[in-house]
Amino acid sequence: MENFGSPHTLRATVFWSVSGAVKFAGKTARSPSDLTNGYHTYGLLWRPHSLTWYLDGKVVDRYTGSHVPHQPMYLLANLAINGRAASGSTFSISSVEVYR
Repeated sequence: MENFGSPHTLRATVFWSVSGAVKFAGKTARSPSDLTNGYHTYGLLWRPHSLTWYLDGKVVDRYTGSHVPHQPMYLLANLAINGRAASGSTFSISSVEVYR
């Protein structure tokens, strides 16, 4: 999930490579909440044939195409300022939970 500087917009995306070319599928979603204010719960349910993204307990997007990953992956949580986000931005994480 990514946010590009808008307090009410995020993007859920899955990326893959075909012959060295990066491909992706994703959806931009609008949140009624101001994502720059307070803590929010972001989630990903990764099943063998689907990926489902959540924001504050509500489904944001679901991917069921042929590029659902089947190998171990890493969780990356970062504040990558490269675009419209203000250079003084912060990214506070209260907790991270991973279930298997």
